[in-house]
Amino acid sequence: KYPAQYSLECLNAFMDWGVFDTMQTVYGALVRTAEVAIAKACEKGIGIIVRGALKRYFPNYDDLYDRAGLQELCEAGEDRNSFLLRYAMTSKGVSAVIVGTKSAEHLAANIAAAEKGVLAADIYQEAQRRLAAVGIVPGK
Repeated sequence: KYPAQYSLECLNAFMDWGVFDTMQTVYGALVRTAEVAIAKACEKGIGIIVRGALKRYFPNYDDLYDRAGLQELCEAGEDRNSFLLRYAMTSKGVSAVIVGTKSAEHLAANIAAAEKGVLAADIYQEAQRRLAAVGIVPGK
């Protein structure tokens, strides 16, 4: 089963148990499957740890990013991974984002992105609009 869908099913099932303080799920700008469930978890006081925010789950991952025009929303000098990491951090209900690394340089770039902080509200909303326009919507 596709990791994001499996993760969503588990998140929804386990959330109602009332025994978890935090839960982990797949989520990111290009994989918005769990977005509604993350908001529900937030309302219940459950922290969400995100994984897969930068993972290329689809062969057309780069094309989806490009078609949504997300590069146009990046700050000067910001790259794709930085923007996608900050997008995941911006989502209401996300407590932490786990990001793998290939090298010390890659780790430094992820730290720099995290240090920039969340996206401005208008940039985040525009990213959501653009993603929806190319079919990347919550629950899919």
